[in-house]
Amino acid sequence: MHKLAMVTGATGGLGSVITARLIHEGYDVVALARDPAKMSQLCDALPVGHFHQVLFDVCSSQALWYARMLDVVSEYGDPELLIVAHGAAPVTTPTVSLEGASFADVLLTDVWGTFMACQSVGNYMVRRQRGSIVLLSSLHARHTYPARMAYATSKAAVCGIARALAVEWGPYNVRVNTVLPWQCAGVRTSTMVEAAKVEGYDLEEAYRQRCPMRRLITPEEVAETVLFLARNDAMNGCELVLDGGVSQSMWYQPFLGA
Repeated sequence: MHKLAMVTGATGGLGSVITARLIHEGYDVVALARDPAKMSQLCDALPVGHFHQVLFDVCSSQALWYARMLDVVSEYGDPELLIVAHGAAPVTTPTVSLEGASFADVLLTDVWGTFMACQSVGNYMVRRQRGSIVLLSSLHARHTYPARMAYATSKAAVCGIARALAVEWGPYNVRVNTVLPWQCAGVRTSTMVEAAKVEGYDLEEAYRQRCPMRRLITPEEVAETVLFLARNDAMNGCELVLDGGVSQSMWYQPFLGA
């Protein structure tokens, strides 16, 4: 019998790779996302029978979250694994110019959506006294750039949610851990790189030079880390950083000639 996992943000750059990896490892996956077109594309790319699509907006109310989870559990059973992979796109705006609505939108998606995913699914895990939750945060939770107030705040809050739940739900054999990736290769990064080229700036090279390993993190490496946390029963309340050594460098600019 296959284990059941739930992935929020399943159509995103990281979520889709994580979903595919979980299915490859023998999980049935309930995938949550709000874009029907992207969900259809993901469905076409995955094996029939182990992928269950649920169109849902993580910004929904508490009542809607609980109603949808009741539907999911009734149809597919209790999830043993929850991966929270959704996230708002980074807002790069100087704080003095940042509109309150933009700040609130990022927190609504990242913080409220994460809280509700954990609460609504964790409710079943706590009652069953078994489960694993992995949240995707970001290196921005610890080290950030200028003009990233909303993004850094939301990602730090995701880590706070994980720490609180790890302590509260640990006695019920429900583990909660977090992955903090640095810049990942993918569509979002490619879009940023192309936009920077218009301004005459080679952002891709800047990223490579910033990292001691001279490369970006891959979605597959994030998926591998998620799977490790999901399987290792000793891991609870952990924050695993995937950054190729970026956070260990004391220099913002690389050494000349390196």
